[in-house]
Amino acid sequence: MNRRLSASEKGKGLEMPSEPPRASRVMVPHFDPSELIHNHKLILVGRITNPKIQKMWALLPFLADHWKVSSRPIGADLGQGRFQFQFSSEEDLQKILDNRPYHFAHWMIIL
Repeated sequence: MNRRLSASEKGKGLEMPSEPPRASRVMVPHFDPSELIHNHKLILVGRITNPKIQKMWALLPFLADHWKVSSRPIGADLGQGRFQFQFSSEEDLQKILDNRPYHFAHWMIIL
């Protein structure tokens, strides 16, 4: 009942298999993101901090009404507690960023 295992039975002294050779590096072609930056420069992305209490369906119209800007921003739910607003001018977006922080349902909103 008290039989001792030998070193080979325990796997000691055996040569460990070597790691497989590394894969070669992937070459990514040059990409110019200037068009994407231009198309998305007026978009503000945010996140709610307590999705159990902060409901996205109530947050989007609340913020669009709360922010007094020249034209109403377009809000969209991105899922997983994230949202985005698209503004019509850079001045409107800067005005929103200058008046941070924002709260909804007694919890912070991350912009």
